Amino acid sequence: MASAASSLDDQAAALVASVKPRALAALQAKYPEPEDIGFRSDPDHYNPHSCKRPPKDPKRRSEYLAAEIETYRRSVERDIERYNALRDRGFSALSSWDIVLGGTYDPLGGLKTALDLKTAHISYGLTMMRNLHLELDALNAANGIAPKTDHF
Repeated sequence: MASAASSLDDQAAALVASVKPRALAALQAKYPEPEDIGFRSDPDHYNPHSCKRPPKDPKRRSEYLAAEIETYRRSVERDIERYNALRDRGFSALSSWDIVLGGTYDPLGGLKTALDLKTAHISYGLTMMRNLHLELDALNAANGIAPKTDHF
């Protein structure tokens, strides 16, 4: 097994060595700062409760929504951290598997795939947080609590 891993590492190193630095820089430049990644284009079509039914009791529902928002916030933070590593470090942030197989023997393709995936994760998490905040604000308003305005 050691020779298979070594072989994959050797292939990855050779593929990375064949990439022109300008090509890598051009790819990295196509990806915005993470704070410029926004919600999905159709945020109202994303249901944050598709896998889990929220409680009906207003107090428990409010607690549930706040906990879900926090879960997505932490997830988006982790996704941003990984996105920044990919943007800043390029190939060194990828495994040999990502370079060789994830990019179908195209290290730029492997990096692009990883960046696209993290962009999608960030956008999805932000969209879900938006929808949960809107629902929490509506619930709070229905219970006489002023909604927050500083969600993002």
